[in-house]
Amino acid sequence: MLTNARKHFEPSKRFLGERLGRLGLPPTFWTLSGLALAILAYKHYPQHHFQAALIGTAASLTDFVDGAIARYQNKQSAWGNYLEAIVDRLVECTLLLAMAPELGPVVAWAIAASMFISYTKPRVALVTETDNHDWPGLADHADRMVLLLVSMALSHVSIRAAQYGIGLLTASAVIGSLQRLHYAYGLIARNNTSGQKSPPD
Repeated sequence: MLTNARKHFEPSKRFLGERLGRLGLPPTFWTLSGLALAILAYKHYPQHHFQAALIGTAASLTDFVDGAIARYQNKQSAWGNYLEAIVDRLVECTLLLAMAPELGPVVAWAIAASMFISYTKPRVALVTETDNHDWPGLADHADRMVLLLVSMALSHVSIRAAQYGIGLLTASAVIGSLQRLHYAYGLIARNNTSGQKSPPD
């Protein structure tokens, strides 16, 4: 859902990308710094819930700017695109794991749902031609990160409220997964030709 509003954030991304890009640090530095900040949030969470949420927000914002930095420095690459996607999932999983001891099994369901919805899109590329366009449906990465970070901040006030937030994340990811499966079915059906890719053994 928030992905649909991406165009409204482009001026801010360009502004930050230009300023941070002038520091001369490569895009991969900013990508990997997101994971480092997520680990820092993980370590802070048991004693400092709200501070951990702020650090987690900073970790998420690196995903917001690393692509803009790459464009400003003219250092866009297929590897950078791939690494960014991998780090995004590691950041999400790390922040969820930070809350697991206090929030309980609801976090395990959230991790499973988040990983499943993330898998539904790239797996299609193994069986039919596709590209990296935005897919319709709930709970894309931006949606999940907002729910995750709000839940992390809420745990400073109420663990029960945080559990409801993570439960909402899980439910929306499940619904989004079903929407993606439906979309994938239509995409595969439309591209079903004699030259389609074969699934691996």
